[in-house]
Amino acid sequence: MARLALSVARRHLATDPRKLLSVALRAAPTPVAGSVGRILPAQSPLRALALDAAGQNARARETVERLATESPADGLPAVLRVAAILHLPTARRIAVERLDDHPAARTARALSLVDAGERGAAVELLAGLTERGAASLRERVLGELAALRARPWEEERPAPTVLAATPRSVLHVVTNSLPWTQAGYTLRTRGLTVAQSRLGWSPQVVTRPGFPVDSGALPRWAEHPVDGVPHHLLLPPSLPLRDDELLALHVEELTRLVQRLRPAVLHAHSRFTNAQAALTVGRRLGIPVVYEVRGFLEETWVSRGGDPGAEHRHLARAAETACMAAADAVTTLSETMRQEIIGRGVDPARVHLLGNAAPREEITAGRAPATLERARAHREALGIGPDEVVAGTVTTLNDYEGTALLVDAFAAHCRNRPEAPGHLVVVGGGPALSPLQAQRAGLPAGVAERIHLVGRVPHAEVPGWNAVLDLFCVPRLDTPVTRLVTPLKPLSAMFARSVVLVADLPPLAELVAGGRGATVAPDPAAWTRALDEWMLPDATTRARREATAAAGARWAEEEATWEVVAARSVELYDSLTGG
Repeated sequence: MARLALSVARRHLATDPRKLLSVALRAAPTPVAGSVGRILPAQSPLRALALDAAGQNARARETVERLATESPADGLPAVLRVAAILHLPTARRIAVERLDDHPAARTARALSLVDAGERGAAVELLAGLTERGAASLRERVLGELAALRARPWEEERPAPTVLAATPRSVLHVVTNSLPWTQAGYTLRTRGLTVAQSRLGWSPQVVTRPGFPVDSGALPRWAEHPVDGVPHHLLLPPSLPLRDDELLALHVEELTRLVQRLRPAVLHAHSRFTNAQAALTVGRRLGIPVVYEVRGFLEETWVSRGGDPGAEHRHLARAAETACMAAADAVTTLSETMRQEIIGRGVDPARVHLLGNAAPREEITAGRAPATLERARAHREALGIGPDEVVAGTVTTLNDYEGTALLVDAFAAHCRNRPEAPGHLVVVGGGPALSPLQAQRAGLPAGVAERIHLVGRVPHAEVPGWNAVLDLFCVPRLDTPVTRLVTPLKPLSAMFARSVVLVADLPPLAELVAGGRGATVAPDPAAWTRALDEWMLPDATTRARREATAAAGARWAEEEATWEVVAARSVELYDSLTGG
């Protein structure tokens, strides 16, 4: 384990020593990162790394942008490196414009090009540089380019003899897992696999090589159960510097595990690196491979400030599409995403819908007496009366979630309906939390006191907070990624019998079609009108809310439980294996 941890450190050092510090701070308890941030001087760009790790993302961004503007020339390379590590395009552009072309700045400029998605240009800039770190960074970037372009399954000959598979077994090849990472990605893996096991299948899960050590955690075991489903960690003695060599290692480690477990199906899940390894092993051992497209990560990259015309977007899109085309079947989360995949040239007959879902237990838990009592206690603690209407959301607070728009809309609603404005409750943490706090602080006291920013809560507490909300709002902004990918959390809100109001974007409109929710144009005025309309406290509006919420709950119970989705998945597996 020590060698593996050292190799992880070496990979980060090859990018920049500050990257290793960033990973260490993120792995540390939040108070530790906060203390480091307070100790470091205001003119140190390292302070921004500590602020970011402590969840103070807006302050980190402001710090780096200020330093990019004010730092003397000899301090700009360090600022530029931190801007690249934290993916801050505005600070990066400011620093690049002020940076001269002396050799000591070229490595920092190359790192900036990598962050901007232009690895080829970074390699050219690094060629021949003798500056410390330039050679290892160039090697790292060459490996990233090679991995993006790799199609290793094409080099495998079909297996001369098919591996004798364990009947009704599937190995899920994923990026990360519980308990180290709690996110929609890992909750989906848990929900799907637990439901598959209840249907008589034997699902198992394997994570990427080096996880969770590469995230700053040191596991005590390489195999462990998550709700009874075996999970395997690929913990080689060390990780190579280059990503193409890491891909080769992934293939070999996965081959050994598959030969031991003998699954009937390999089910890889986003991103393409998991599919590259699974497709190669599947071709090598004669096992059918399913690739689940959970998102279009190149579009997520663009939504976070990446240039749509950048080399990275085109290479990542091509890599994802190649994996979709090579898989025996492709699964995805919504009809909108399915049509995007078909539009890339994948045979429609091979693209299957396995939508987002929630555990069946949430149907009863959402309105169970204990849940309702917790919701009552939350409302009382926030000063919300029993008959007051509450709108809000439970989400990770990224900019594209549009929560700032929702706060603006609610403030306008309070001006329109001063006699009964209700309350806005936002549950969750993330980069947009600090700006939201500042936004609320700038509102009149009578409005601000009705906006409750709860922060991040443990997953087990989410049902109680969902039950607080009469209206669950999904005000996502109109971006390439939000027009394609649907979130998981609105389903839990349906189980809690909240009315789900969503931005009028294709995957969200699909979710609430048929009267099981409502769409709202993605602009503040439309959201203000929606809140004015749905938050009225009169009996007629209350009855409308109850009828809409009941329609959403009925649909979710019939179509969006993990048991339903798992049944569709094993039908697909049977069609591939002849089962």
